[in-house]
Amino acid sequence: MKHGSGSYTWEDGTIFIGNYKKDTQSGSGTLIYKENTTITDKNIYEWLTDKERENPRDTNIFFYNGECQNIYRFGKGKLYFSDGSYLEGRFITGEFVGSGIYTDVKGNVEKIE
Repeated sequence: MKHGSGSYTWEDGTIFIGNYKKDTQSGSGTLIYKENTTITDKNIYEWLTDKERENPRDTNIFFYNGECQNIYRFGKGKLYFSDGSYLEGRFITGEFVGSGIYTDVKGNVEKIE
């Protein structure tokens, strides 16, 4: 049974590095996704690919750093995309919820409501 710090690699290549409590990912940690993993959160995907945007946004996620519960992004964290942009906010069961901040590769900041 894992308890304390550790890591785990799933069959699909996703890696978790962080804290465990009673054999479950819990607390702060990092999820590293396999190459070319497209975000599955429907709300964020639609926001990133909005046709009204002048520049399309990257939808391939690279890693997440923040609070985790079980195998999910859960709590405050930053979700980094493969182009270096990131989304900071709250997550519940892996899905982005509420408001947050998106920072593109040039450092431009956009608030998400």
